[in-house]
Amino acid sequence: MIKIYLVLIFIQVLFGANFPASKIIVSRIDPLLWSNVRFLIAGIIMAFFSILMRRKHPPLTKEFILPLL
Repeated sequence: MIKIYLVLIFIQVLFGANFPASKIIVSRIDPLLWSNVRFLIAGIIMAFFSILMRRKHPPLTKEFILPLL
């Protein structure tokens, strides 16, 4: 149970640090570039965990994709 609380606290610290860090970074580089870098890093992390978990993914059918659009 303590692990859950520690993870939740860690997430809140990351959310709190995100705003000041982004403000400093955007003052040094282009905001559009920073946005792209954030999305790239998030995609790499999600792909890593997806491979690590090795869960079965749903098939890419029309019934699956249409609600997403």
